[in-house]
Amino acid sequence: MRTRVLVPVLLFMAAFALASSAQENCFDAGCIGFTSGCGCTGEVAGRITDAGNISVINAQVSVLSGSAAVNTTATNSTGAYALDVECGTYNLVAEREEFVPFVQTDVVVLPGNQTTSNFSLVPVTSCEADCTYAGDETLHASCNGVNGCGFYDSTAAQACNLARRGWFRNYNSTHEVECPLGLPQKKSRIAATVSCGAKSLVKSSAIVLYKGKPVKMVVAVCG
Repeated sequence: MRTRVLVPVLLFMAAFALASSAQENCFDAGCIGFTSGCGCTGEVAGRITDAGNISVINAQVSVLSGSAAVNTTATNSTGAYALDVECGTYNLVAEREEFVPFVQTDVVVLPGNQTTSNFSLVPVTSCEADCTYAGDETLHASCNGVNGCGFYDSTAAQACNLARRGWFRNYNSTHEVECPLGLPQKKSRIAATVSCGAKSLVKSSAIVLYKGKPVKMVVAVCG
């Protein structure tokens, strides 16, 4: 009789231990990287406004895992939204027809926590063909593909974000790109040579902008 009672108890304890172990492993890892079957959830919430800090109503907010939408909602009358999702790392997209879509990348949702992600959307009409906003000389990655603006690709758009026309930005470790429309090209380095003797050499230096970056310019004059 005692054996019959112990067997169900032992099976229950084993099942409980396995469930606890799986949940502990999930929480030990912070649920980062888990997008399904983790058993832990969190919340993404925030507010969407326009450039004048006015609430954007009925804007769509989507939580993406890769390119797949995990959850979607719309903002309320105050521009606020909230979404429950499983723990993990996501991309968030906020959009409404008359605004430029805005993406926030690598948003981390932790177990039982609320992650705040606010958005400020700009009207589509604010983007000019040269990838600046109207009345603004700064380039904006969010204008890519809007009103004729076209960076080389999304990597170039992010590299040139908040730069000026004609400035160069690092495309990757070996290439640079001229903002906003240039193609990636190998980085160049030019070594200076001096032919006069050291005793007759006069040097002066100044900080100047070269390709949109501050550099130290050294002027050498042979006396």
